[in-house]
Amino acid sequence: FLNELELNPIILINKMDKIKKNQWDEHLDNVVELFGYPAPWRQWLDVVVIGILKDGEGANKLVAFEVKGAKNNQEAQIASKALSNSLLVKTALFGEDPNWGRIASTIASSGVDCHEDSLSIAFGNILVYDKGNILFTNEIEQKASKILQEDKFTIFCNFSTIKSNSNSKSFHN
Repeated sequence: FLNELELNPIILINKMDKIKKNQWDEHLDNVVELFGYPAPWRQWLDVVVIGILKDGEGANKLVAFEVKGAKNNQEAQIASKALSNSLLVKTALFGEDPNWGRIASTIASSGVDCHEDSLSIAFGNILVYDKGNILFTNEIEQKASKILQEDKFTIFCNFSTIKSNSNSKSFHN
């Protein structure tokens, strides 16, 4: 990887011995980003994983479920995996139906700590549900539906239960 960036791995390794082993990833990410490249783990998520998913049998869409504001990372992962595995959610996505209710009910049935008065749901940049307020007008539904017609998009769910950096992202094809 370092050779592709035209960096001398020996120089970088010589300096790495001055850094505690549990901080290597963070420092390597910073070095790579200094040269204007995404961190290696980000390249893995953004390039390799997406390529594998797009190559799925019969796949015509790549959907990411990004969950933020959960009580902890484990709950964020539970919710995002529940969304990516839900047959009801998959049916809505295949039909290009921005059914925020299926998203909300899947999160609720996953068993994570999330309440309707703190939950926000957006299809791409279109907010459809915000902390107990249904924002789903005909215009919003058309905009959200248009996002679901794209080959690749993200559904964002923010729990806002506590001030938390916990988040998770899962993919579905």
